[in-house]
Amino acid sequence: MGQGRNALWLASQGWAVTGFDISPVAIDQVRKESRKRGLQIETFVIPYEQFDWGKEKWDLIVFSYFFPQAALPMVRDSLKPGGLILVEGFHIDTARVRPLGGGYHNNELFQVLQDYRMLVYEDVQDRQEWGLPYGATNRLVRALAQKSVPWPPGCSWEGTHYKGGESMCWGVARWACGAEGWEHAGRCTPRQPKPDLF
Repeated sequence: MGQGRNALWLASQGWAVTGFDISPVAIDQVRKESRKRGLQIETFVIPYEQFDWGKEKWDLIVFSYFFPQAALPMVRDSLKPGGLILVEGFHIDTARVRPLGGGYHNNELFQVLQDYRMLVYEDVQDRQEWGLPYGATNRLVRALAQKSVPWPPGCSWEGTHYKGGESMCWGVARWACGAEGWEHAGRCTPRQPKPDLF
């Protein structure tokens, strides 16, 4: 969480914010600034490996210029279904113009976040929010990804719910409810018209 620029902004927008950092100096600055602004932020001086991420606890997790891939299993378990992970950091090319100690390669976050639904991905030359003394813009990578929401079992069609294995006719085609939705299952026998009675 560093000095809390994102945490403070999120708290000012009504989010209930929890943040952590290994630096007691940074956490102390966040605490002082949040009190000054009348904001509530729960803070911890702790490394990410020891932080209690919880289970299906968070709606949003933000990694800003720090994204340890070793944290991914903990992050996935700790996000609520439909929860979001937001990542912003430097592209590896930025290491050519300033000392970084790393950065993201082309399309790396697509592989890293492959178990998520990618909502936004950017690889841009833009104004970074960290390290402005080292250049007005840098090559940045940003990703917003969502933990999937499991679908309820079964299928539906025209307001009727069908259990797995059940089928229905749509015109002359028979459709069966499978594990991933409707699957073509052959033909339906056309209904015989009722005889006219006089």
